[in-house]
Amino acid sequence: NGKISALVQESRGGGHGDRITRERIGAFAARFDLYPGVDEMLERIRDRARRDPGAEIEVEYYLISSGIVDIPAGTHLAAQFSAMWGCELGYDDDGGVDFARRIVTHFGKTRYLRLLNRTGPAGYASAGPQMLYRTVPDEDLHVPFGQLIYVGDGSSDLPAFALVHQEGGIAIGVRKPGASTVTSAVRGLFRDNEATRFEAMRFIDTHN
Repeated sequence: NGKISALVQESRGGGHGDRITRERIGAFAARFDLYPGVDEMLERIRDRARRDPGAEIEVEYYLISSGIVDIPAGTHLAAQFSAMWGCELGYDDDGGVDFARRIVTHFGKTRYLRLLNRTGPAGYASAGPQMLYRTVPDEDLHVPFGQLIYVGDGSSDLPAFALVHQEGGIAIGVRKPGASTVTSAVRGLFRDNEATRFEAMRFIDTHN
């Protein structure tokens, strides 16, 4: 991951007081600007599920990212998520960024989707990664793919989009408001996949 390598090099080269530390990343995450309405949207979806008569729906949010997960994990939004997975930074004894503890590749995202499908994060911690390759009865699945909605915003999500659609879930591609172009790979996937949608991001409820 080029971004993490650059961050490690910058941190190691920093003089006294200039290193990139856990505290500096935490402070950056705390003031990180989120899209307007995203906080309310997450709770609004949960509230809508609770008000659905006769339906026993439990909404869970997970983040799977090829970016540096330390940043979203440090925002107030993290409390809304059951788990966040992504590239993790490793720190030395002085708290400075020193190495990449974990890298999540484009195809690595599908591993976490299968984890959610089979055991969920708690089951994975106790059963180990071999659970991903075992046959699990439908009634024991944590999140059947048919109940999974995956939202992604770029080409790094293509393997996950393909897996979710193949297994009967819903994949939704989003773009920044005002953006009119997408990569040819993303455009081709959405054109060939009737169950997949491509939308501009909008988190504010416009129906009230």
